[in-house]
Amino acid sequence: MAYTVEAVEGRRGMARFIDVPWHLFDRGRYPQWSPPLRVMTRDLIDPSRDPFYRHADIRLFVASDGRRLLGRVAAVENRAHNQHHGDRVGFFGFFECVDDPGVARDLLGAAEGWLRERDLEVARGPISPSMNHECGLLVDGCEGETMILTPWNPAHYDGLLTAAGYAKAKDLLAYDLPLKIGADVFGRTARVAARISKRAGLTFNDGTSVKFAEEMPRLWPLYVEAWEGNWGFVPPSLEEFTHLAKGLKPIMDMRYCCVAKIDGEPVGFWIVVRNFNRVFKKIPSGRLGPMALWHLLVGSRKVNEGRIILFGLKKEVRKLGLYPVFVHEVVTRAMADGAFRGEGSWILEDDTDSVSPLESIGARPNRRWRIYDKVLVDA
Repeated sequence: MAYTVEAVEGRRGMARFIDVPWHLFDRGRYPQWSPPLRVMTRDLIDPSRDPFYRHADIRLFVASDGRRLLGRVAAVENRAHNQHHGDRVGFFGFFECVDDPGVARDLLGAAEGWLRERDLEVARGPISPSMNHECGLLVDGCEGETMILTPWNPAHYDGLLTAAGYAKAKDLLAYDLPLKIGADVFGRTARVAARISKRAGLTFNDGTSVKFAEEMPRLWPLYVEAWEGNWGFVPPSLEEFTHLAKGLKPIMDMRYCCVAKIDGEPVGFWIVVRNFNRVFKKIPSGRLGPMALWHLLVGSRKVNEGRIILFGLKKEVRKLGLYPVFVHEVVTRAMADGAFRGEGSWILEDDTDSVSPLESIGARPNRRWRIYDKVLVDA
């Protein structure tokens, strides 16, 4: 098969890059795929829209045979990552490709060449475009329903990356939250949560009373502190964090976006987003028009499943055993509201502090994403 791989830029180039999945995924063959809103992808790849690009650069590549788009990949230099971790890692993301190792190798090779030109020593991904956004390649759970703002891909993608010389760096997990817990388990966790909350003086505010704009500067340091030291994490600036949170606001369920306080001071928070993928499937083109807006308005009222997407807990209170209290609080609110599905994702595979309280109520991993590395310099 004759094809070309080329760098694209400008409005037309970004439109071609965004369009690739619609050339690859037949909804009859891949019913799991939820078409994203095109504007959401554009926000992530357009340096003029996202403050992340104050300290990062991106280059877009597309593969085509002249008639059909065959794949895409973005190369990203995140200078904040290298300054924070003291390494020379470059990133690739937004990877999509036909089941052809040659096309995948050439696409990834174009990204690797761009990273080498910038004296970067490792290519890591898929990360789209940072660890504060979508990341990982789905290697377990490809056949299941997707959750909002988590990557989905066909099962053959793992083989494409390994054939191109990539190896596992780290796995990320999604935990399916049991929202129908047996009375004995629920009663036991309720008693434990009540005892810990009373001892710590912990209170949760009603999510509907959260003043979004006012809370962001207070929640930002909690998020940074909670994730500091985790593999691959780079603290976002307040501007980045606020931009990210504003993008989430339309899909948040404020009943579950709560702040925990001790003596009136925030010590933790979580943000839950509704699984709008079920609505996006009714907008197959991914374009916003009158009918799409109608689906978003009407369909949003019927979404009764969600994902814990952001979580933060101050270091000084972690020894108080608050993780089970948070999990119990989320599940209690969801059960009272009649929600039928919840998910906590993503979680590092070796993050025992987060995994243990989830598994204590019967939660089990239902999907697994993989981040890969490839060394770009000779030993």
